[in-house]
Amino acid sequence: MAKGYVLHEGPSPFDGQPIVSIATLHSSNRKTGDMVQTWILPRDLHPLDAVKTGQDSAICGQCPHRGSGTKRTCYVNVGQAPANIWRTYKAGGYAPISSYEEAVQGRVVRFGAYGDPAFMPITVVANLLMFAKGHTGYTHQWFQEFAADYKGIFMASVDSAIEEEMAQSQGWKTFRVYAPDLPIEGAKTCPAQLTDNRVQCERCLLCNGKKANIGIHAHGRAAKQVAGLKPALHRARAVQH
Repeated sequence: MAKGYVLHEGPSPFDGQPIVSIATLHSSNRKTGDMVQTWILPRDLHPLDAVKTGQDSAICGQCPHRGSGTKRTCYVNVGQAPANIWRTYKAGGYAPISSYEEAVQGRVVRFGAYGDPAFMPITVVANLLMFAKGHTGYTHQWFQEFAADYKGIFMASVDSAIEEEMAQSQGWKTFRVYAPDLPIEGAKTCPAQLTDNRVQCERCLLCNGKKANIGIHAHGRAAKQVAGLKPALHRARAVQH
């Protein structure tokens, strides 16, 4: 039985580098539950090398959680699942998807277990949604023109009150990571965090881009660095100017 499928290969809409999106069919993630997970990865570069050289921009854009060493606040351990999935892909372990119905019928899809799902073609996302019984998804690209089609499908990942207000004013539902010492205001606190993961994403589904604005306190090894983040929108403006 297949463990996963290649969903698409093509240029990153952010910088044109070759990328690949892959769906894996099962997960033991305690917070999310057993969801179909999508991964957006560099096609030709080991994910760890992409992080070290900054070429992870192809799959993450200007997400402020990127970086290496102590500057990195991304919760994903790239040397684990992303690296393993990339190696399996390079070894020919995932066939191109031929039946979306067979892959996700009656399942819940987590868009962007690693990488930004707005870098996946909207046709691929639509095909998955056609047969899935639910989904979650988050994008830091909500202010980019190419991400407009994902409004109402993915949450706008925001990292400040200003970004939160701007995204909501444009019609996005927001998902904000708060520094551990800040109160969550104007949004629902992630139920998984409130219940020590007894309420899993697979059953909650508040983060489907339509239902609610969600907040979560930063946790884990990078929590202390979150307070000093420069939000993605501010980073983009700095590059443009």
